[in-house]
Amino acid sequence: MANYYSNLLTIMGPNIKGVLALVKADAPNVDEHGQTHELYFDPQRIAGSRKHDCMRYVCLDHQEIWGEDGSAVIRFDTVAYPAFYLILWLSEMFRANTFKLRWWFQPGGNPNIVLFRDGEASHAC
Repeated sequence: MANYYSNLLTIMGPNIKGVLALVKADAPNVDEHGQTHELYFDPQRIAGSRKHDCMRYVCLDHQEIWGEDGSAVIRFDTVAYPAFYLILWLSEMFRANTFKLRWWFQPGGNPNIVLFRDGEASHAC
């Protein structure tokens, strides 16, 4: 049985639209039931990600995006690992932005929170 993680990514800073344009897939994903799902977070769009691993790593359905206090928030699920390294690579690409990744093991569990800026990560309280 696979381990699933819920990831909540908050993007803050001067180039939120640029970050969102980079990580959003060009086309929606069509699942095995013929339903389409928008991909707001497509790891294959992030330089540095290992393309052969990432699509098995990020679940392609049930993604959400919304705005919060001038920031963008994306919710997505991953299999086996949280999206730590993907966000670290994203932080290296957009050094002026701050990324807050909150993840927890499903079902339930205590969340972990990490802040990323300028290609560096620091655990938050």
